[in-house]
Amino acid sequence: MIVKVLLATVIALSLGGCSLAPTVEKPEPSVPENWSSARLSADEKLPLDWWRGFGDPALVTLVEEALGANSDLQLAAARVAEARARLTGQQAEQYPLLEVEGSAVRQGPSDEVVNSAGGGQPFNDIQVGGVLSYELDLWGRLANASEAARARLLASAANREAVRLAVIGEVANGYFNLRALDRQIDITERTVSSRRESVALQRARSEGGEVSELVLRQAEAELAAAESELPRLRQQHALQRNALAVLLGRDPQQIVRSDISVADTIGEMNVPGSVPAGRPADLMVRRPDIAAAEQELIAANAEIGVARAAFLPRISFEGLLGLRSASGGDLFQGSASTWQLGGSLVGPLLDFGRSEAL
Repeated sequence: MIVKVLLATVIALSLGGCSLAPTVEKPEPSVPENWSSARLSADEKLPLDWWRGFGDPALVTLVEEALGANSDLQLAAARVAEARARLTGQQAEQYPLLEVEGSAVRQGPSDEVVNSAGGGQPFNDIQVGGVLSYELDLWGRLANASEAARARLLASAANREAVRLAVIGEVANGYFNLRALDRQIDITERTVSSRRESVALQRARSEGGEVSELVLRQAEAELAAAESELPRLRQQHALQRNALAVLLGRDPQQIVRSDISVADTIGEMNVPGSVPAGRPADLMVRRPDIAAAEQELIAANAEIGVARAAFLPRISFEGLLGLRSASGGDLFQGSASTWQLGGSLVGPLLDFGRSEAL
């Protein structure tokens, strides 16, 4: 009972310790009195799956493929997991550490004792104990280290979201460019077909003497201009298709053999409503890169407290409780050497997640 009371008292004192980190003050944006935007009080947020609002299954499929195959996004997710493990390990430092120690030794008497006493039996020495250690966080070193680790985790999550948004934005932009080029190529092909008919008509009229040769040459020039536009559009289409395939994580063989599926007509696409904006300052806070920079600032501020606490003394408590069993007779004394054979085992019994965080 006394041990529990002492442990609770130590933890309470630790949690109530002071912090040497500077105070972080978040500035509040000042809005002009004549601000009259109707979207100032908009509390809506852009949905995370905003690309589904276009109602295009092909776009949804491409975005999902890109999110599943993008190596930068996988690396960002791994960094989030690493930061989460560091936070778990750092938070565990604020709690006591209970370790168990065990040793077993078999020791025999020396030759001198055996000859003088007429014998002597080897004996076993077995010890089992627990070691409880705890650091009193008077200056907030451990608390500030946990705060820095938590901020690093939030910064890693924001960076992952920034990579995610960049991938989705690039895929959506490439998809719309591809569809626009498809539409331009279709219009240009129909223009070429129409102007070929026009050239045939003007040639017949010129041969019949109804129009001058200048009208025929003008129609041929318009046909040549339309035909020269097709190779450029097709080249842009191939470049955009390859760029989009790279974003999807496809290998060169897949890029050559497979195609990017798009919807039939761009005119049938649903256009989402107006994007909720709110105040310009709120828009800045929504950006994940700015959120990551803010968390990095918080982490650096907390690390100042850790550095300041390093100049001050630390107070730690340790307790030892164990059992020992020995067998084999009396304790022999002698100046001659003895032999022994044994081993020891040390491992954590209750570490509050320290081992899992490694």
